[in-house]
Amino acid sequence: MQKYYTGGIKESVEGRARFDAIEANRKALITECESQPGFRCSVPSFFQGLEYKLIKQMEIRDVRIVYAPADSIGKYGGDIDNWMWPRHTGDFSFYRAYVGKDGKPADFSEENVPFKPEHFLKVSAAGLSDGDFVMAAGYPGSTNRYARLSRVSYTFDWLYPTYLDLVGEWIDTIEKASEEGSDARIKCEATLAGLNNFHKNTLGQLSGAKRVGLVPRRAEREAQLSAWLDKNDKSELKQALAELDAVSEQQMQMNKQNFWYNNLNRAQLLSSAQTLYRNAIESEKPDAERESGFQERDQIRLKEGMERIERRFDPVVDQAVWQKMISMY
Repeated sequence: MQKYYTGGIKESVEGRARFDAIEANRKALITECESQPGFRCSVPSFFQGLEYKLIKQMEIRDVRIVYAPADSIGKYGGDIDNWMWPRHTGDFSFYRAYVGKDGKPADFSEENVPFKPEHFLKVSAAGLSDGDFVMAAGYPGSTNRYARLSRVSYTFDWLYPTYLDLVGEWIDTIEKASEEGSDARIKCEATLAGLNNFHKNTLGQLSGAKRVGLVPRRAEREAQLSAWLDKNDKSELKQALAELDAVSEQQMQMNKQNFWYNNLNRAQLLSSAQTLYRNAIESEKPDAERESGFQERDQIRLKEGMERIERRFDPVVDQAVWQKMISMY
């Protein structure tokens, strides 16, 4: 992993020009990184675009499932037990990764051999002893612990409650359009599980924020910061925060305006049509000028995404979801 800032882009470059310059730099880094076959690279932003990191990962294409527990074990307790502690569930699976005989990533073949990484974690059946080191492994997508009051208020007073309305209606629509035990319901089970998971998590966050008085506490902390800036003659920093708040306010207003429109493509056929149409337009451009997600490196994933739709698609349910989203819009 390598860390970058914004290269030679001057601070005076703003708006779309700055976005395009960053995208060009990002694509150039990815192209150079992926010149070595068998790797997938990305350049995510951190700290609201303050810095970027190049991440290089080996992409193994032949992955086979070894074992998965029965649903009654893997989802023991179901949604009632979800996001609770302790949770008694066997939600796990084992996979085996295969590569070519040369040890490099390869498409599926009977001739492939199990991948043997240089480093790996060992699973011990002995359990823990007092004083043993314990680490929770994970990759959080983002953190907003230093978000400004306006953003916190927007999240807990508008965004999360609105999402709960949307997801609640979405779940109800799918359940009404597919009888329990039917082929349609089976196809929708993964979607329903994800929606219920999100709904319960969001409800818990709202409850927790209210319980600890998160929004009032953030207002108090922000007032203390403002007083400290005044006391220590930090007028430039205070002005920078005011400008940041103004930009953030514009973003939040735009998000509110676009929220229901953006959810219209929850219907799978509409979303697929949009993706295919966009891909056809982008394919007419030189590869480096295409939007991210529609370059040559993305074509296999786009194709696989289209092929996966059939596993979870039911026309009656899809139409019902689209009608519901249109009515909510």
